[in-house]
Order: sequence, then C-alpha cells, then structure tokens
Amino acid sequence: MATLKADKAKDGAQPRSVQAGTTSVKFTYSVTASLSAGDVIQAVKVPHGAIIDSLVFARSGAGQFTANVGDGGSANRFDTSATLVANTVITADNIGGIGYQYNVSDDAADQFDTIDFTVTTVTTATAAGVLSGIVQYHCDESDPA
Repeated sequence: MATLKADKAKDGAQPRSVQAGTTSVKFTYSVTASLSAGDVIQAVKVPHGAIIDSLVFARSGAGQFTANVGDGGSANRFDTSATLVANTVITADNIGGIGYQYNVSDDAADQFDTIDFTVTTVTTATAAGVLSGIVQYHCDESDPA
C-alpha cells in the first residue's frame, strides 16, 4: 500500500483560494508503476468550507482497476467501486457526496482535505496511463459549523 499524489495534491501545492463562484480544479496522475490494492491516489486538495458540486474522472492507458473515491473522512464519499478502464469517463455516483461541505478543524495544521482514489482491486496490470479529472466546488458565505 502506498500513498501517491496527483499534480494538484503534491506537497507544497495549495488548494485554490476561497472565492465567489465555482472553482474548477483539473488533476492528473501519471501511472508509472503497477498499482496494488490499498494504494491511495490523492487527487485534489480541497479547502476548508468547500462544497462539492461535481466530480468527473477518466482513465487512459492500459490496465483496469477498481477504486473507491472519497477523502480522509470517508473513503467512498463520492463513488464506491468505480471501475477505471482505458478511455472511460465516470461521474461521481454517490449522490450523498455531492453537496458535501468540508469542515477542517481549526486546530489542524493543514486547512484542507484531499479527494482520494483508494484502489480496491487490480484486474489487469496498470503500469502505464493517466488518471485525470475535474473537481468543482464553491464556498458559502458562512463558515461550516
């Protein structure tokens, strides 16, 4: 099991700042070694107060794997057992996850969470390809309770 980071979740990358309107963040993770069950791909940093509007992701390249799509609080908040095969586009299917508002404790050193892909099974070797997607969120005027 390994924790892998997409371009928008790497150390030093900051979540987009809170602003009026919808924020869209595109992420890309290049698969350079075979994935294993239990691997976690951190895709996008989401700031405190963000409300998720949509999540769309795609996979290119050889191989096939299944993953839960969620975050540090719930590994399958947005999708349970998403099958990622070459040239497939998937939208989050857990309607309960859309509209979720992130509330990161003021005591936490980092004021963000990450949207994660937790690999559950690898059906066909995944030594190459790209996992990419777009996360859209907005922030309300009020701070989450």
